[in-house]
Amino acid sequence: DPGTLPRRIDPPEGYLATANEMNLPPDFPAEERKLGFEWAEPWRARRIRAVLDGQSRHTLEQSCALQGDDVSEPAQRLARLVRALPKGADADVEAARILLSPFDGSLHENSAAAALIELFWVRHLRPALLEALVPDAQTRRFLPPGDTQSLMERLEMGLDPAARDALLARTLGAAFRECRTRMGADSDSWPWGRLHHALFAHPLSSLRPDAGWNVGPLAVGGAAASVMHAEYRTDTFRLTHGASVRMVVD
Repeated sequence: DPGTLPRRIDPPEGYLATANEMNLPPDFPAEERKLGFEWAEPWRARRIRAVLDGQSRHTLEQSCALQGDDVSEPAQRLARLVRALPKGADADVEAARILLSPFDGSLHENSAAAALIELFWVRHLRPALLEALVPDAQTRRFLPPGDTQSLMERLEMGLDPAARDALLARTLGAAFRECRTRMGADSDSWPWGRLHHALFAHPLSSLRPDAGWNVGPLAVGGAAASVMHAEYRTDTFRLTHGASVRMVVD
């Protein structure tokens, strides 16, 4: 019965927005009317609402920009933790802190800070955090990659501050060194799009690898937590999810 579904008409905010997040109203009888059980994390929906709430009017150009927005809330929160680290003796950790000092969470394809923060999280900090929270290796086999929202909350509030800082420093230094190994000593040559890419492989390209049938690799910004949604494999950084088409209608 459509009349039993949640609805909003002329909301006071002046807009309706969703990004696959858990958006049932607080008073909705979810136990009685079961609509769904799997939801995306809240980052993209929160970013959309933050942008729209900051605008008195919304133009077509702003709508286009919002659909391609590359800001990541998890990246912002990680950068804040890094900036709060006490200064240590590790030169790589200090260089990483300097690189992330002005970082605003924008995972632009040309950003070296974006490359560092994403590589730091997916390849170093997140696995180390899972190991610290779940010491039993057999149990831990079933957990990767780990729920980003839950892990972020434990990282910020569920660990002893000294242990957390040591974990952050150790994995940040390792991430900085991996960036240097992958992309060279000069951090100016570390654009996120150099790692994060789209590749559209022709189904017969394996038969003729030199035929030029593939499209890409193409540098892409953003990540799964960005409004633009550009999820990727953590081993190759190749996109696995993204929009096939975007539409803005006046």
